[in-house]
Amino acid sequence: MIRMARTTSSSDAFRSPAGRGGKRNNIKASVLIIGAIQLFANVALGADKHPFNLHDLHRIRAIAEPSISPDGRWIAYTVSEHNVQADKTVSELWRVSVDGKREQRLTVAGEHSDYTPQWSPDGRWLAFLSDRGDDETAQVWLMRSAGGAARALTAMKGGVSDFVWAPDSRELALIAADDPDPANGNAESGKGAAGKSKKTPQTAKPIVLDRYQFKDDDSGYLDHHRSHLYLFDIARRAPTLLTPGDHDEWTPAWSPDGKSIVYVSKRGTDPDRSLDSNLYLIAARAGAQQRQLTRFPGSDMDPYWEVAHPGVPTVVTSLICAAAKTAGSTTRPGSWRWSMSTLARSGYRRRSTVASTSRSGRRMASPCTR
Repeated sequence: MIRMARTTSSSDAFRSPAGRGGKRNNIKASVLIIGAIQLFANVALGADKHPFNLHDLHRIRAIAEPSISPDGRWIAYTVSEHNVQADKTVSELWRVSVDGKREQRLTVAGEHSDYTPQWSPDGRWLAFLSDRGDDETAQVWLMRSAGGAARALTAMKGGVSDFVWAPDSRELALIAADDPDPANGNAESGKGAAGKSKKTPQTAKPIVLDRYQFKDDDSGYLDHHRSHLYLFDIARRAPTLLTPGDHDEWTPAWSPDGKSIVYVSKRGTDPDRSLDSNLYLIAARAGAQQRQLTRFPGSDMDPYWEVAHPGVPTVVTSLICAAAKTAGSTTRPGSWRWSMSTLARSGYRRRSTVASTSRSGRRMASPCTR
């Protein structure tokens, strides 16, 4: 079953595909508040009492992105803090035992950030994103699950924004941006053969804008360089592009049997003018044909899989209907589920009465049907 976590605002549909998945950060705000309360308590009880000031604000550390190890003994997470000298927020990786008795610092934040820790399903490795390379693009890095030296696993010229492990721990599904300057090669882009920045200054090229959504808060000005789904073979360190075209993909989720990947994309004549993102399914192999799963007139986002019954995978997703955008509100709360067989029977029609099952088992009509 593919599952999409419930989102709370229709504005999430406009988020950058390069952003981190919302379901992975849904406890960040609450943990930050708890951390702030603890810090304030420590300051108040310490011998060096003083009114809370701006320096204390920079000392607050935010905890996010918890990831439980396959054996259930450890939780990896990110700790973010202000780097005042570099004028930015940086993050590092920690792990803690589930009983809270042992903790270990896995990486040290300097001017770079390490984030999005994910355990390999076999429990041997911990992969994460980091911008510690010379070209400052985010790549997937790998270390032993017990900690130690990390090594770069990917070298995607446009950088990696998201990834998930295959169930057999042999492959990754990546969301990676297009090469920012493929036509002029490494010399023009200021990168050497290894993807590292050269010291020779380059003249900035003019920015050509012809998209309706021409700028993004995270990515800056937007052209037709897109973020696509890749299959990455870990042993060969070889990426395979699965979804070429003038569109973006985000939040991939690997099926439990390792044969398919579901992801989100906005398609159509001009996707920038629409909130209508949908789920797509593709086999995890080169040359596979993608298949559109949902056609609801709104935002279908953050899919993940669950197996409620043996051998019956189900897609679970959050929905924001087109009507909700106009009304300035979201649909009814909760996640919406469709078994793969139900989606197949519906014919993937926009107005089909695809049914959903609530957590209590009660069948409900989709909020996006008419």
